[in-house]
Amino acid sequence: EKHFSFPVLLATDETAAVYNILYHYLFDRRRNLGIPTSFLIDAKGYIVKVYQGTVEAARVEADASHIPQTIAERHQKGLPFPGRLYGAEFRRNQFTYALVFMERGYVDQALFSCRLVLQEEPENAEAHYLLGMIYLKKKMNSEARASFERAIHLNPSQPSTWPDAWNNLGMLAAQEGRRDEAIANLKEAIRLNPGYTVALENLGSVYRQQHRWADAQAAFERALQSDPNNADANYGLAMTFAQQGDTQTAEKYFDAAIKLRPDYPEALNNLGVL
Repeated sequence: EKHFSFPVLLATDETAAVYNILYHYLFDRRRNLGIPTSFLIDAKGYIVKVYQGTVEAARVEADASHIPQTIAERHQKGLPFPGRLYGAEFRRNQFTYALVFMERGYVDQALFSCRLVLQEEPENAEAHYLLGMIYLKKKMNSEARASFERAIHLNPSQPSTWPDAWNNLGMLAAQEGRRDEAIANLKEAIRLNPGYTVALENLGSVYRQQHRWADAQAAFERALQSDPNNADANYGLAMTFAQQGDTQTAEKYFDAAIKLRPDYPEALNNLGVL
């Protein structure tokens, strides 16, 4: 006869928030975690059953003794009546979890979910790109670069995946002082998406670091053509003119940047310096 113990753990606010996200996306009808809610966990650490409200220990013990081990057993437990299931296997959308955890700032949980996606779909370009973004958050630049490079060699399902990956590869190269490589990567991002404002701004910034003023001006002006209300492109142009001593034109673009973003500290500071 098996006997189970049921420990009680007091969760931190962060743990409660993570479980709330997990619960929220378990069901088609999105709802927040109610109290009390209990999770039955199998030996691999996966949730196999959710109890809402109070629950008898004897019921949990009985369920723990009959955790399904095969796909057919899971279907039998999960469906409301006996029958034959036609269609794909039921599975959790780990990519959604990875995205949401990343958006909310729970980077370790995002990393775990993203790795689960890649276990099932090793050729998923979007998952490799997201993994690269997670590594960037964790300041693991070598791993991030490897993930972005993997993404650009796979067939994406989203048209933005390749341009975004090339842009990030460009910025990683720029941070490490490989500016020619950075320019080549950013140009590839812009070739794939000619109106890619962020990549154009980044390209302008790399040119500005090299004192290639005409190229920097052209990149920032093209960014403004794509997005006329972009404060960063206006700031980039202001700095380009300021560094050449054209204070009158620089002031015009600093003013434009601050008008678009009144709390822009760099623009406010450099306008003051100017």
